[in-house]
Amino acid sequence: NTVKRKPFDMPIWSELEDAETLYESDKIFTEKEAKAVIQFKDGSAISIGGNSLLVLQRKDNLAEIDLKKGTLFAKVKNNNSNIQIKVGDVKTQIKSDNAQLQIKKKTDGSADVTVLEGKAETSLNGTTMEVEKNKRFEILTDGSITQPKALVFQLEGPDREEKIYLDEGTPVVFRWKPLEDAKGVEFELSKESDFKKLAKKQKISGSQLPVAGMSAGTYYWRIGSYNAAAKENEYSEERS
Repeated sequence: NTVKRKPFDMPIWSELEDAETLYESDKIFTEKEAKAVIQFKDGSAISIGGNSLLVLQRKDNLAEIDLKKGTLFAKVKNNNSNIQIKVGDVKTQIKSDNAQLQIKKKTDGSADVTVLEGKAETSLNGTTMEVEKNKRFEILTDGSITQPKALVFQLEGPDREEKIYLDEGTPVVFRWKPLEDAKGVEFELSKESDFKKLAKKQKISGSQLPVAGMSAGTYYWRIGSYNAAAKENEYSEERS
């Protein structure tokens, strides 16, 4: 699986090389099990999950990341980083030092925006909304946004994008904050960022799960359950 780039003035896609410089209007696409990181001069970074598409733009002195498809994770060093993430007409800027943000665009066109550290400010048609740590809002298919809600499930480890060296027979231990009500809560592990094909799915209790027999590669994991009142699944952040 590869990462591809299409400059605005070129008709074809080409494979993106390590440490290659990117330019305004470049399109970046990651294949199903691929992953890419865009590094900024100030130390901030945008990690792109598999099967994702984005466009790099420059808007009002901001580096704008227009997410068309898939998942990204933004880690910003300081609130002067001038990075803005766009989904449809909704624009989100990180507004604090050492902030972290995850955006997942779903197949129906809606998107989940989760603030994991620090705080962010999102805007739509001149109206702004501040979102604090461990809260999530949704961008609906009609372009409107919901009010932020606190995350029900919070992950603890392994850390985001942590590299783990596997020893034969030694399990990887996945950890989360203790669950108030573990009824129906499940752990999901996949090599695909959209979780369409699962490597493991298991009902859980307590605050950790050791998983043995993992092969080399990038994995994505989360925990969640079905919310009967909202008639939808409710998940933690997704880590890789």
